[in-house]
Amino acid sequence: MALAWFAGERTRLRRQEIEEIEQRAIQAERDAIQDRRLALAEERTRIARDLHDSAAHAINVIAVQAGAARLWHEQDPARSRAALETIEAVARRTVAEIDQIVHSLREDTPPTDKLEPPAGLAALDSLLAQHDAAGLTIT
Repeated sequence: MALAWFAGERTRLRRQEIEEIEQRAIQAERDAIQDRRLALAEERTRIARDLHDSAAHAINVIAVQAGAARLWHEQDPARSRAALETIEAVARRTVAEIDQIVHSLREDTPPTDKLEPPAGLAALDSLLAQHDAAGLTIT
């Protein structure tokens, strides 16, 4: 009788242990899914911030160059034309960057290119060169 009770108790404990292990595995999978979702949301937030920074930088360059082109239109057509060419180049480059960023956000396609960080203080030299090329005096 004791042997039967012991075997039954052992079987019950083993089933309980297996059930607990299964529950922990299910919870671990839920946690992993939640972690992946959180990481994806953080990456999308970073990409949205990069998109905003890149577009804002380009729009500022375009606004300055458009103002310069307007001011130089009659007095110095060559400088006005240079400013318009800078506007065109910046706009084309920005559209390409936006396309690349939006493409990376699509879930059904794997990213093909590594996204470059948006222009920051490190891009100051190129920003100054763009304005200089359009004939703006920079101090």
